[in-house]
Amino acid sequence: NGNSFCDGFENAGWTARWTTIEGAQTAVTAEAHLGSFSLEFVGGCHTAIYRADFDASQGEYSAWVNQQHHQAGFAIAIQVQPGNGYAPFSSDCYLLRLQAADAQPPGGMHLERYKSVDAPYFLGSSPVQFLKGEWIRIFIRRHAGNLIVAGYERNGVVDSIIGIDPNPPLASPGKFVLWACSDVPPYTYFDDACFSSNALSVTVDIKPTSCPNPFELKRDGTPFSDLDRSSPFVVHSAAAPAPVSASDKSVLPVAILGTSDLDVTQVDPETVKLNG
Repeated sequence: NGNSFCDGFENAGWTARWTTIEGAQTAVTAEAHLGSFSLEFVGGCHTAIYRADFDASQGEYSAWVNQQHHQAGFAIAIQVQPGNGYAPFSSDCYLLRLQAADAQPPGGMHLERYKSVDAPYFLGSSPVQFLKGEWIRIFIRRHAGNLIVAGYERNGVVDSIIGIDPNPPLASPGKFVLWACSDVPPYTYFDDACFSSNALSVTVDIKPTSCPNPFELKRDGTPFSDLDRSSPFVVHSAAAPAPVSASDKSVLPVAILGTSDLDVTQVDPETVKLNG
């Protein structure tokens, strides 16, 4: 139906909204993120559930997750299609897999397009900073066409992958899946699984009237990819040699580009957020 929702698993009614694919999922109080309960995933490396009363394509799918065990990787999958069941690895879908930085093997995140269990297409990979026992928010944003943005939020800092799917895009709505490899204690916990259809992706021009205007994230000459992302960073632009510091609340001009479907005069600047 595509309507926005956010499920904190705070009452027994969640069992009517979510269907088990494999393993067992139980609302527990031990590791709640917000409120009183979170969902504990137990039962092997394909324990998973999907939102039964929900179908959507474009929008943001997200959940908070806490990996407790060093081998308990986890994932979210979107637009999983009926046919071979709803398991993420056996249907046409987009999937984001993650593993904590101090896990075994060492962690990372991988954005993939699955067409079948034997045919994944990797849209992007990246190392991660989060550790076991931390609550992080993971997300997949499905935009128009073939643009997929996915990643995680930790301590207010977002780390993401931008993927362009070269395959024909998934046109049909599908299911929203939470998955974990959680066969031995301590287990994996999910909370606050949400979908929002309100975000609109737009094309922007950084430093309008300046060409070229590439920029890179640095601090004291060190690439942002090599830094601790929890601390402030600096933006350097070829068009503006002086660094732009996020910690100093400096301003980097950005223009939203209009299209035949987007009248920029109707955009409220107070509603604009920069993701990634």
